[in-house]
Amino acid sequence: FARERLATDPSADVLRARHAVWVVGLATDAAAARSRPDEPAAVHRFTAHLADVRRAHAWLCAHGPLEDLLRLGLVCAELGYQQARGDLVRMGEDALHAAGCDPDAADPAADERVALHPLLPRLLGVAAAPCWQRGDIEGAERRSRRALALADRLGDQLLAREAFEALTNAAQFSGDLT
Repeated sequence: FARERLATDPSADVLRARHAVWVVGLATDAAAARSRPDEPAAVHRFTAHLADVRRAHAWLCAHGPLEDLLRLGLVCAELGYQQARGDLVRMGEDALHAAGCDPDAADPAADERVALHPLLPRLLGVAAAPCWQRGDIEGAERRSRRALALADRLGDQLLAREAFEALTNAAQFSGDLT
C-alpha cells in the first residue's frame, strides 16, 4: 500500500532523499560506535534496518550525493568484512561502481577519471579485504595499490589505512612475512 501511494506522490523523490539521510545517520552512528561500549547495540540497530539500508543505498547509487553514498557504502563494506556478509560487501562495491570507480579495473589510468573524495581510497581499501579472504591475492593487492594511489592524489596516505592492512594480510596469506 505504501509503495503504491509513494509511486503516485509528487514529493516521492524528496521523501526518498530524506529517508536516505536518515539511513546514512544510522550508518554513521554504527561506525562511530566502533570505539564505544555500545557498539553491539549500534550495529544491531543498523542490521535491524537492512531493508531500509538497501532501499537508501539503491537511491544513493542512482541519485547521490556522493558523500552520503560513500559513507553508507563504507559502513556496509566494513560490517560485511567483519561479519563475513557478502550482501553488505557487495553494497560497498556497488557504491564504488556508482562513484565511477570499478574496483576490479585492471587499467590504473582509469582512476585518473574518478572524482576524488577522501572516502574513496578508504572504501577501495576495505573492498580489498574480501579478496585476500577468498584467496584472490592479486585482487587484494590491485585494489589496495589503487587505494594508495588515490590517497596520494588526495595528499594523505592515512586515507588508505585499510589498504595498508589489506596489503599486509595479503602478504601474510601468501607467505611473504617480510
